[in-house]
Amino acid sequence: MVSESELHHAIKEILKHADLERITPKQIRGQLEDQFNADLTDQKSYIKDVITRILTEPAEEPDPEDDNSDDDEDLQSEEEEHVTKGGRRASANGPGRAAPNKGRAPAKPKPKATAAGSAAKKKGSAFMKRMQLSSELASFMGTNFCPRTEVVKQMWAYIKENDLQNPRDKREILCDDQLQAIFKRKKINMFKMNKVLAGHMKTYEDLGGQSDGETERMEEAATPKQRATTTKKRKAATAGAAGKKEKKPANHPPWRISSELAAFVGKDRISRPGAVKALWEHIKGEDLQNPSDRREILCDAPLRAIFGQEKVTAFSMNKYLSQHFIEKV
Repeated sequence: MVSESELHHAIKEILKHADLERITPKQIRGQLEDQFNADLTDQKSYIKDVITRILTEPAEEPDPEDDNSDDDEDLQSEEEEHVTKGGRRASANGPGRAAPNKGRAPAKPKPKATAAGSAAKKKGSAFMKRMQLSSELASFMGTNFCPRTEVVKQMWAYIKENDLQNPRDKREILCDDQLQAIFKRKKINMFKMNKVLAGHMKTYEDLGGQSDGETERMEEAATPKQRATTTKKRKAATAGAAGKKEKKPANHPPWRISSELAAFVGKDRISRPGAVKALWEHIKGEDLQNPSDRREILCDAPLRAIFGQEKVTAFSMNKYLSQHFIEKV
């Protein structure tokens, strides 16, 4: 019989690389059975409990020195990795326990990091970066700017404080007015919740490239009023729109694009949001979403020329689109 500790570790590794919107507990159990070459039917309930625990435990902010995430990594993939990082930092030797040093020469003391070096490392951490939040999420958080780790942490704290998990299926979140303003639905699966949250956050590079210092000053200026408004809303458990601030349009730079995308949009330069908007107008105008699964796009000839696929998902579409942006102009 596979031990619970082995299962717990294996489930964490599977969730780290999984598509959280599509994967199911049954699929995870199937992967575990293949991995351990064992029938895990008797441990089905334990596996479900572990999956739920991993996805609902507060996300631990990663050490900037350990994080080498690419700033250009797809937003959804980055969010999946983030949500499953909670509790992953514990040392193999146990908390607070030093690794044995048998017969080795004493290590040279590391030079103290300079303030500039530490700042550079922190700036490079994709998870520690402040994100600009949508107006709906900003109203919930009480600030316009926040690291994605804090967003997830506060979201789960709110869900648990207000007992919004379905008691018969803890993976399902029953949205109150506050959450409906963000997720646009009455209930949402925890796997999908993180995908939707990702769409409410943008990096400062996406918004015209203001520096972290400028972002921090904007955050400090916006926070007090919004935080006071949000506190009142949470106490009243309402989603009134009066306290929401309208987000100013971002200055998105144009890109020189591929001939295939240029033929589609009718010009050789366009911003990323402009291209995405044009694609979705075409998709909806031609009714190209799979009626049985609206996340799936059935490509017609113009889209096949861009994506090189017969069908794509709403999330993978952005990955295929990225190769058509050649350089900023």
